[in-house]
Amino acid sequence: MYNCIGFFFRTLQRTAYDSQAPETTKATNQSEAADLMAQSALNSIEDILHDLPRQVDQARKLPRDVEDTNKVTSQVATFVKTGF
Repeated sequence: MYNCIGFFFRTLQRTAYDSQAPETTKATNQSEAADLMAQSALNSIEDILHDLPRQVDQARKLPRDVEDTNKVTSQVATFVKTGF
């Protein structure tokens, strides 16, 4: 009796699955596309996180670089004004 019920249950499941095959295929395709997009986003985030320490170092050096540039600019301006 139990095997008979199991058989009918599996048959009903298969029938429901077969009758929704286009929707199932569409859902599967959408799921795969979403997975690819998520993997691409994850790869981009990993690239950003990998490069972040170098960018932080550059950002910390920026004020000193600006100060050095201002000093050189001032020296050049003084040289141009005085001729030496």
